Amino acid sequence: MSEIGKNNFEELIENLSQIHNILQNNAVKAVDQFLSLRNWVYSYYIVEYEQNGEDRAIYGKNLIQEIAMRLIHIKGLRFRQLYV
Repeated sequence: MSEIGKNNFEELIENLSQIHNILQNNAVKAVDQFLSLRNWVYSYYIVEYEQNGEDRAIYGKNLIQEIAMRLIHIKGLRFRQLYV
């Protein structure tokens, strides 16, 4: 980025574009970090619930599918995202 010269419209446009790109990339990284943190916390709570203090969970209860059906109000959160 450079300082804007007097009445240099092209430099203004270039600077605004660069600022947008830099901040957009930072926003994407921040969102990715928080989604990763969210997924880790979800996994923690699901495992704690499923194991109920035991060493191992009881399988075959379709817990992930039930969770996905109840959380349909969360955009982008479906069975496939929870299961992985």
